[in-house]
Amino acid sequence: MGVSYNDEMAPTTDATSFSDASLTVIVPTFEEPIRLARALTSLRDQTHESLHVVVVNNGGDPSVVEQVVGVIASSSSPVASRITIHHRDQHGARGMVIEEALRQIDSPFVAILDESQSWQPSCASVAVKCLTDNSQASAVCVGWSIALEKMIEERVWPRRNDAVSLKEGDLSLASLMSGIEIPEHAVVYRRSALTSVGGVDQSLDHLAMWDVNVRMATHGTI
Repeated sequence: MGVSYNDEMAPTTDATSFSDASLTVIVPTFEEPIRLARALTSLRDQTHESLHVVVVNNGGDPSVVEQVVGVIASSSSPVASRITIHHRDQHGARGMVIEEALRQIDSPFVAILDESQSWQPSCASVAVKCLTDNSQASAVCVGWSIALEKMIEERVWPRRNDAVSLKEGDLSLASLMSGIEIPEHAVVYRRSALTSVGGVDQSLDHLAMWDVNVRMATHGTI
């Protein structure tokens, strides 16, 4: 990915700098700079400004991640200045990566955004308002679409985009156990509820957040 970078763009690595944030978004990444740039751009453009973004480099080249984040951080957007990076020396299971990041934040709400995913600009605002207005809700699930893409010469080309609509009962324990698949970026969690169900299982990889959703469905309303 062609980016320019200098030390003045360097993002902070102090995860406690933004303890005032109402929502923290954890972005695990591993050697996908182009998709990471798109994911972070979508967070930079959020209308909800009380946002903290934690990029977790899961064993990839630190300089590449810092270049991407540095370019995003150079924007004038209020969110752009609220990004921190955590570099892991070794590649770890997804559950371990997310749980490590969760232990370092204290915002009331938390979300996971994979490097291959992105949010519409109003997503954080809508989710935070829903959780604020519904104090008994453990989490909120927003609508999403599934995009089929192909990487050609360091560019991402969309091939198809399918919107997914939820109906009553889709987020019940029975539905989740029967195999309904909710992408992790479509759910925003109340951190206290996430802690109450034991957090993220560090031994799990791609099923880590499905496991969380199943336990969350037993704890309260999604």
